[in-house]
Amino acid sequence: MNIQKATDLLLLSASVLLLWVAAVYKIRHARQAVKLETAEMNAGYYKSLLQHHTDAIFELNLHGKVTAINPVAQQLVDGAGVAPLGAFIYELALPRNREMVKDAFFKASRGHTVVLENTPVQMGSKQTYWRTTYSPAYRHGSICGVFVVAANRTEYAEMQLQLNKQKTRYERVAASLPDMVFVLTPRLVPTYVSPSFEEILGYAKGSYLYRYPVTDYLSPEAAAPIQAKFGQLIGGEREIHFEFRFFHADGTEVYLEGNGTALTDSGGTVEKLVIVVRDITDRKRAEQTVIDSEHLYLRLQNSLHRFTEDVSFMMNPMELERRLCTEFQEVLRVPSQAIIQTTGFRHFACHTGVFPPDAEIKRLETFNGIRMPVGELFRLDRSVCFVVGELRGIICLAWIGDAGAWTENKAIRAWIQTLARYTSAVYENMMKIKDLTAELEMLSQRHRTPSWLLRLMYAVSEKERKHLSQDLHDSALQEQIIWYRKLDMLQYSPHVNADLKPELHRIGEGMLDVMYQIRATCNELRPPFLKEWGLTQALETLYEQVQMRSDFQIHFNSDGFKAKLPDEQMLALYRINQELLNNAVKHSFAKDVNITLVNHDDGILMLYQDNGIGLPSAQLEDVYARMGLYGIKERIRSLDGDCELESCPGEGLTVHVYLPGHHSSKNTMFPDTMIMEESE
Repeated sequence: MNIQKATDLLLLSASVLLLWVAAVYKIRHARQAVKLETAEMNAGYYKSLLQHHTDAIFELNLHGKVTAINPVAQQLVDGAGVAPLGAFIYELALPRNREMVKDAFFKASRGHTVVLENTPVQMGSKQTYWRTTYSPAYRHGSICGVFVVAANRTEYAEMQLQLNKQKTRYERVAASLPDMVFVLTPRLVPTYVSPSFEEILGYAKGSYLYRYPVTDYLSPEAAAPIQAKFGQLIGGEREIHFEFRFFHADGTEVYLEGNGTALTDSGGTVEKLVIVVRDITDRKRAEQTVIDSEHLYLRLQNSLHRFTEDVSFMMNPMELERRLCTEFQEVLRVPSQAIIQTTGFRHFACHTGVFPPDAEIKRLETFNGIRMPVGELFRLDRSVCFVVGELRGIICLAWIGDAGAWTENKAIRAWIQTLARYTSAVYENMMKIKDLTAELEMLSQRHRTPSWLLRLMYAVSEKERKHLSQDLHDSALQEQIIWYRKLDMLQYSPHVNADLKPELHRIGEGMLDVMYQIRATCNELRPPFLKEWGLTQALETLYEQVQMRSDFQIHFNSDGFKAKLPDEQMLALYRINQELLNNAVKHSFAKDVNITLVNHDDGILMLYQDNGIGLPSAQLEDVYARMGLYGIKERIRSLDGDCELESCPGEGLTVHVYLPGHHSSKNTMFPDTMIMEESE
């Protein structure tokens, strides 16, 4: 019984197991059928995709060999003349692109998708371009190969290539243009700037150019009119023209000229503004040069006209030299100028203008022995010189202490040459006139004025001086004193506005200066206390006054003078001292003046010596007239005295004056008493 039950149970278990196995088999078979059906369907889809896709598709194994292709790919390889199946994919590419294809395949076999744009493929005689995509092929989650999908982009590539050629051509044209070209939006922001921008303005092109309106780079004053012009262009104006100034990258200012036009769409709306900007700096400078040349020509012509007109009335070389320096200052605007006299470029003297520095004088000495044409500029270290004439062997040079750019100006050089030649001619005429005058004087010496008549004339002159001095003292000076006292009282009056008192004080100081000048004039016209003090003390007072307005030191020695002189001789010696010291102030450039007064051989001897520039011995005769010493000589002759001059260049001037103890009255028509009465 138990055995039977066990057997039945075992059979039942076996039946159940068989049923389960059968069920499992059936389910698995069904699943396999579904998978097979799905696989067949996917294979159909895959085959359909592969066969009917418009792009060329290549299936590669992991070695890069082609395992399958679609019809489009077949056409591609047929055209290229390559056996595809079993070949490496890079063999389909041109030799120059094979490394690029290998790299794309390698990356795709590692799980990356790679796209190559415009890969060239030679199909017969025609070169085609393909956009190839390399993608990994997965099976059961693992990469089993690579798909290559190639889309024909030949037409697009050719268009792109043509566009690039056009762009390159346009860029070359733009680069060759001497003008700058800007393409602007209606907001005036650039979208294109030609390469000439860097060459003309010196700034590097960068992204900053395409961010802001072009008018932002200008000052508000310069931007306003240009913005108005752009507004006219946007408002419908066909073209505009404008000029402006802009700073170059090196800091210089350039002049620019712009012309603009608008590009509109089909509806007439402005889309772009095309602006062509040209550098007109050279043109502007040329125009300004022409204007400046015209102004300079007129200025130089007027200068010559003024100079010749003024010089025509001059008889003194010193006046001519001063007028010449004035003309240099007004026309050339130079800081310093001078007229220098030299003998053979060894010794130099300057009577007009500022004496040149020692370094320039040293350079002048190097021209010793060289003959310079009149008006020909020759450069020193920092200045220029040129000959303006010659005075009896003494060369007259014009020195200008600024060798600036004007020395290269042809018009100014011609003006200087004309001025110098005219001055040289005037010098010659002055010398001729002087020679004629000297000749006339020599002829008149045969009939010289008698000494008694000279004494009478000087006596009358001193009498008139005395009266004039007295009139100035009693009238003009006293009136000035009265008005000064009234002004002084007014200055301290409480009724006067405080703001006016400083001005009143200045007026009072001016009146004091006038009073001082009147007193000085009175003293010159009539030596103060000459009779009361005596000659020695009167001369010492004169020397003190002269030293206050001169640069030299006066040394006076009267130890050997004990004589008591007549009034006429005292006055004559006083006037002689006045004239000699005035000449020293004006002409000598001395540092020391020595004056000695002694008794000598029944008479009086006065010796004057200075250490000034001196004069050539050949010109001592001319000195009498040129330095005002002729009057001294005539005054001494009127007293039967004698006068001698000694001088050498650079050794100063020496004057010997001798007056006899008493002067003869023979050959006179009037006695000395009458002359003395006239002088009283």
